[in-house]
Amino acid sequence: MKIYKILKNIEILRLFLHYKSLFLEYVFNSIIASFTLFIGVSLSDYLSGFIIKILRIRKIEETVLSFLHTLIRYSIIIFTLIITLNTLGIQTSSILTVIGAAGLAIGLALQGSLSNLAAGMLLVSFRHFRVGDFVDLSGISGIVLSVQLFSTTLRTLDGRIVVVPNNRILLGNIINFSTEPNKLIDVIISIDRDSNIKFVKDNVHEELRKEKYIIFDLPPLVQIVSISPSSIEVSIRAWVRRENIRIAVSNILERINNMFKNKGILPPCVKTKHIIIKNENNC
Repeated sequence: MKIYKILKNIEILRLFLHYKSLFLEYVFNSIIASFTLFIGVSLSDYLSGFIIKILRIRKIEETVLSFLHTLIRYSIIIFTLIITLNTLGIQTSSILTVIGAAGLAIGLALQGSLSNLAAGMLLVSFRHFRVGDFVDLSGISGIVLSVQLFSTTLRTLDGRIVVVPNNRILLGNIINFSTEPNKLIDVIISIDRDSNIKFVKDNVHEELRKEKYIIFDLPPLVQIVSISPSSIEVSIRAWVRRENIRIAVSNILERINNMFKNKGILPPCVKTKHIIIKNENNC
């Protein structure tokens, strides 16, 4: 009986020491895992920022840098999580298998998001536009603020922030107004049907020569575009720098208006027709 109790106590002691060692090992691994996770998450911001600074020094486009910053940061975090799980003694191979199977199901459910991700990679690769460009993306116009994994952010001319899914951008029309430094403006004015066309064109050309924002290496054009019973439509086309479009159009309209007043060139005559209906009982 005494021998049985002694053996039982030895077994209890052995189990105690075994679980104690397991507990201490788990605590130690938990501390290491927590430290690894903390360092990895902290380094994800530092390393991604450091790499982006190096690439920025090498004059890589901001559009690519914004995309790479997000991609590098989350890649480091995922790698850190795998190391953390291994430190805790969790077999990541089986977890990755489960994640792969779950990823297939999630991928089928999130086809739209995955297509946005693929579209984002293609947009960065093809470089249809850059951060800071003024673009029209599927009917939405604005300045590109950033190109992310799933969407592109624009700031419209009235100050609104618009987030456009990348897949929608790739499937639609992309108009980049910033790729060329010069832009052709087209100003339409109307004059009276009885006006002397040559006289009008000569005076318009004279006023255009005074406009400092016009690029005269590409001569401006003054052409008749349409004639109606009461008016003549005149098109004024000139090349200006992209950043001077608004002020150039404003100056041209102001100059033409003042010239018309000084030269006696009349706007279209608005003709009205009055129809009088008489009541037969009150003739």
